[in-house]
Amino acid sequence: MSLRRTIFDLKVRAVGGSDYARFLRAARVADASDSAELLETQRRDAAELVRFAVAHSPWYAERVGALADQDLQDPGVFERIPVLEKEDLRDHYDEILARDSGVRRTRVARTGGSTGLPLKVLKDFSVRPATLTWRLMSWWGLDPSDNSASVERLPWHGVRHVANEALWWPTRKVNVDAGAMDVADLERFARRMRRVRPTMLWGYAHSLHEFALTAEANGWAIPSSLRAISSTAAPLTRVQAADVERVLRAPIYETYRAAELSLIAGQCEQRRGMHIQADHKLLEIVDEDGRRVADGEPGEIVVTDLLNRAQPMIRYRLGDVGVIDPDPCPCGRPFPVLRSLLGRSNDVLRTPDGIVSIYSFASAFSKHPVIRQYQIHQLADYSLVLKVVPSTPTATLADLEGALADLAGEFRGTLPVSAELVDAIPHVRGKQKSIVSHLPDAST
Repeated sequence: MSLRRTIFDLKVRAVGGSDYARFLRAARVADASDSAELLETQRRDAAELVRFAVAHSPWYAERVGALADQDLQDPGVFERIPVLEKEDLRDHYDEILARDSGVRRTRVARTGGSTGLPLKVLKDFSVRPATLTWRLMSWWGLDPSDNSASVERLPWHGVRHVANEALWWPTRKVNVDAGAMDVADLERFARRMRRVRPTMLWGYAHSLHEFALTAEANGWAIPSSLRAISSTAAPLTRVQAADVERVLRAPIYETYRAAELSLIAGQCEQRRGMHIQADHKLLEIVDEDGRRVADGEPGEIVVTDLLNRAQPMIRYRLGDVGVIDPDPCPCGRPFPVLRSLLGRSNDVLRTPDGIVSIYSFASAFSKHPVIRQYQIHQLADYSLVLKVVPSTPTATLADLEGALADLAGEFRGTLPVSAELVDAIPHVRGKQKSIVSHLPDAST
């Protein structure tokens, strides 16, 4: 064991006491179980959480109390629990909190508000989500004490940032704030990466892509130490992923995170879907009525945090659309696989007669190699404009005819479609919106 790892372990014990050790032991047990054992444990934990919430939270006592005496390990019973909406969390924050929960220390997690609805969640401080990140790093052949870099929103600045760096020395971390970065910021970040030589790079998908293209355009050297890149916040097109891997010379692994729930899922070395961290989270794919859909079918994602008893988050709708893979991963791990994230459920295009979701366009446009980035604008007359950052400088509008045909076909030719070639697509706090609506009553 290296000296850095030895010091890292000592600091983990000093900062987290027995909490980190407890979660690391539980992770090893989950990793060694089979899928049936993991599912049984997950259902038991979910049932216990619901009964706890009914006993301690006024919100759940009123809405779920009638189910408390039933077999909550039965998925048919569990799915009768009403879905918790983002608006519920915003408007009824205090009611959802658990009274006399036994949680000794808490912290508040806040979302960035990129979906238009900033939120906060009270979390049990003894729960250590970093252990899930370390699990993923081990799958990627990395050590948690390795140096790392990130292109994300920074949780702290100034003195707190310096103190955090000092706390984890000799493990070193370099960051650039994805919420406000320009070329000068990215150049400093690349320079610091060369000094620190991280093995791991974390970041929002589109911010990683922007960093890679900026580095390539300016001829910045990227350290050869990188062995893995973790992308989150949105799917990358195939062209974008190829750009990042070509410039940064390391494989991309997708992860699925939310500030309200921490890490939810992540890819293993097979990179054929994201393993749901089922010992910490219960993820369901549901229809508009909150009923589970069959594996392999698309639907909205609702997640139950099995460990947070400070403010129980049960069947919380994240606003994302995904598909559970009916087949196990070849890696042999027991965790179910989220095969794909298809977009956000509020990324919709409206017709004069109703609403049509665009769940599949992120993956559909990936088959058109001319598209590096895209964004769909719906104008006030319902027409659609596909804005595209092309993958080559010689691309023309004629190269987008196939993508326009796909877009028009989704609406059976009822909506006019056109395309524009653009140099860049703006980000919102480091994240990129796929749909921008200009309809008078639109919320996107």
